[in-house]
Amino acid sequence: MKRIGSGALYDFTPPRTYGDTAILLLPALGGNAIDYATWIRHLDGFRVLAAQYPGREGLDGVSPASGARDLAAELADQVRLHVPEPLVIFGHSMGALIGYETAWRLQEMAQPALGFYASAALSPTEYSDIHLGVDGKSAADIENLAGDLGIPLPQADSMRQKMLLGLRQDLSLVDAYHYGHEARPLTCSFTVITALSDQVIPLSSAEKWAQAASHPLVRHEMPGGHGYIFQAIAPIARILRAAHG
Repeated sequence: MKRIGSGALYDFTPPRTYGDTAILLLPALGGNAIDYATWIRHLDGFRVLAAQYPGREGLDGVSPASGARDLAAELADQVRLHVPEPLVIFGHSMGALIGYETAWRLQEMAQPALGFYASAALSPTEYSDIHLGVDGKSAADIENLAGDLGIPLPQADSMRQKMLLGLRQDLSLVDAYHYGHEARPLTCSFTVITALSDQVIPLSSAEKWAQAASHPLVRHEMPGGHGYIFQAIAPIARILRAAHG
C-alpha cells in the first residue's frame, strides 16, 4: 500500500500494472484503507485505490476535515491530480456518503466518475438528519456506540484506543454533514447494494438513494449482515468487472 502524494489516497496496485480503469474504495465508519488490501486479488485490470480517513496513522501533514463534504472535496482534488484513469467509486456504510460527495465534487469539476456504488448505507438525506453530539461524548460513550453499530474493537488496549479515536473522528464528520435543500443527482451509473440481514441500515434506505441519482438505480442484494463485504469480495468484484471491466 503506497500513499499517493500528500493526501489521504493510497494505491494497492504495483507500478506499471495499472488497468484502464481505477476504483476508489471507501471504508466504513471506524474502518481503514488497509481493510481493502485483499481486494486487489479480485480486481485484476483495475487500479485499486483506497482512502484513509482522519485520525489514522500514516496521514502526516493532513489536517482533519471539518465534515464529510470537506473530506470528499480533498479526495476529489487528489483524484484530479493523481488519477488520470476513468474512476469507479465504491463506498461501504459511511464510505458511501464520502463516495457520493466525492463523486459530486468530481462531477462539478467536469471529471465525473464512471460509476458509483453505495453498499449497506443510509442515503445522504438520512445522514443529514443524524445529530449525535459527538464532541460531548466520553470515550465510554463512543465505545458503547461502537457496540450498538456492530463495530468490532480490538482486544489490545493500544489498538482499541487508536480505533476509538478514528471512530470519533468519523462520527464528527457525520455530525457536521448537511446535504442541502436541493437534490444533487449524479450523472454516472448508480448502484445500491443491500445486505439482506443488515441490523444497522434499514432496507428502506436503498430506495432513498434515488434522489441522488439521475438514472434509475441498479440494485443488488447480498446475504449477510452489515459487514457482509468481507465475505462477499468475489461477488462484488464480479459486479464491478461486469460493469466496468
